[in-house]
Amino acid sequence: MTNTQIAYGLTLSSEEQPAIRSLESANSSGGNCSSSLRLYSGTSYTGAVTSITARSTWINLSTYGADDTTSSYRVGACSAALRSGSYGGGSSYPGNTAAGAQSPWMLSGWDNVVSSVRLS
Repeated sequence: MTNTQIAYGLTLSSEEQPAIRSLESANSSGGNCSSSLRLYSGTSYTGAVTSITARSTWINLSTYGADDTTSSYRVGACSAALRSGSYGGGSSYPGNTAAGAQSPWMLSGWDNVVSSVRLS
């Protein structure tokens, strides 16, 4: 079994998770959430994962190659805002994004639409 070292000390075996992007920001004014928002490129929590813990700042997913790829999600300890445009622009995702919420698929019209996120 081979291990892949991911940014910020997260270690996963290649069998456990083939692709993960971890986004934390020491420059974020709100610090980091204790558990991450996880955006999955496939339905039912499959595919590449983008993991975000930075709070109080808009994260543009295009910067990390994850723009318009979200098909399911799990919200960690901090509530999340998902938007269709960069820097929090565009429409707000109308589904439940409160702390602890999750959905194995996006609501109608939102598959592969999310472009920016912010944790509170």
